[in-house]
Amino acid sequence: MSREGGRLSELGPDLGLTERRLELPDDLWAALEHTTTDGQRDMPRPQGTTGDRIEREKFSRIIQDAVVRVVPADVPLILAASQDLEPAYRAVNTHRLLLEHSIDAHPDSLSSADLEQAARGILDTHEQDELAQWRERFGSLRAQRLATSSVRDAAVAASTAAVDELLFDLAFDQEGVIDESGHITRAPDAGPTTYAILDEIAARVLRSGGRVRAVRSTDLPDGAPVAAVLRFPLPADLV
Repeated sequence: MSREGGRLSELGPDLGLTERRLELPDDLWAALEHTTTDGQRDMPRPQGTTGDRIEREKFSRIIQDAVVRVVPADVPLILAASQDLEPAYRAVNTHRLLLEHSIDAHPDSLSSADLEQAARGILDTHEQDELAQWRERFGSLRAQRLATSSVRDAAVAASTAAVDELLFDLAFDQEGVIDESGHITRAPDAGPTTYAILDEIAARVLRSGGRVRAVRSTDLPDGAPVAAVLRFPLPADLV
């Protein structure tokens, strides 16, 4: 976003930037102009004045309102704005996942490749911060028997609708079968009656309304292939 207007780009996991259409007025620039009561345009006010701040926030609000009509509330949003407009946009922002870190360059000076590289760096940092907070919470909940890194316990918990959130190693490969109570029978190789154990645990978590996230093994505590936060402690006779 700059005084030239606003644009919205979507960044997919495997694709580059895709432009998304924003419904912006043709006279968006007018929000930055100070006018007299006679409707005659005056010279722009010196930046830093109260009037200039109000006009920048009005300009930013128009773009912000167009953005939130397009971007779902659960999708992270990264701001690339000129230095004078970034504080104004943040002052009027209503999107709950606008990230703290911005792209630190004037957006009109960046190519699509530059924007993509900067955005991926910010998203990686955000993800690592989120996972660090999650691991800290996991440790606190485990002391209350509300978290586990045991595959066996996670299978039982998933089968009894006890898992609120599951993280699992996307590269872990173990075949087997899980019965209705969550008991695991492992298999040395894939066969016509077996399946990936972690995939089945994740499917059971989703069916009971839990959240599932595939991560790298280094993001999980204890070097285990799973980490589950529970809605309630598992009965002692099940674990």
